[in-house]
Amino acid sequence: AATAQAKAILYSIRPKSGVQFFEEMMKFGNTILSGTLSSEYLNAFRAIWHRAALTYSSSLDRVLETSPHLSLDGLVNTVVPWICEYPLDGRRLGLSRAIRIDALVPPNLLVEFKTRPVKRSIEVALAGYALCFECQFRTPINYAVILYLDFSKTCDSFKVYERIVRIDDFLRLEFIERRDLYADRSSADVDPGVPDECDPYCPYLGVCRSDG
Repeated sequence: AATAQAKAILYSIRPKSGVQFFEEMMKFGNTILSGTLSSEYLNAFRAIWHRAALTYSSSLDRVLETSPHLSLDGLVNTVVPWICEYPLDGRRLGLSRAIRIDALVPPNLLVEFKTRPVKRSIEVALAGYALCFECQFRTPINYAVILYLDFSKTCDSFKVYERIVRIDDFLRLEFIERRDLYADRSSADVDPGVPDECDPYCPYLGVCRSDG
């Protein structure tokens, strides 16, 4: 939402400075806050929105100083260099046609945002996204990025840690093996059952386990 709004402000208003951009971003952010959200979610929203406003306003000032006569489209794509919720068609790999990666930095850098500790399964999923991208655009992807957002206990601030993931043959093979395993279980109508130990971040924890 913050990235989309940043682009909307740049296209519609074309702010003359980072200060003007920041004020417009914060004004819009205040209008979409919902009183029905818990304080934890409100704090997280404010923290993310404020960071985005600061980052993009700083980027705008830097771009205006170095390239003051950029076209509007060039300005927007330089200030906000990534495309969020980028769609991929996974049907060539037997996957969904409506895959979404968190962000794409053109021409071929895939980015995933995570708020929980990074696990091997997330890296394997990135390999799957990379394979889909390669099949669709015939462009090789050797690396991807995971951005881990580590929030404070009150969720009013966070730190960002990046992990560069090498999309090598071993990671690709692991994705293919998992895909085939899950496809076999699905086609054979096999219920693997509940694991002995569940991921505490699983959104279905309270559904599958009565003790969750």
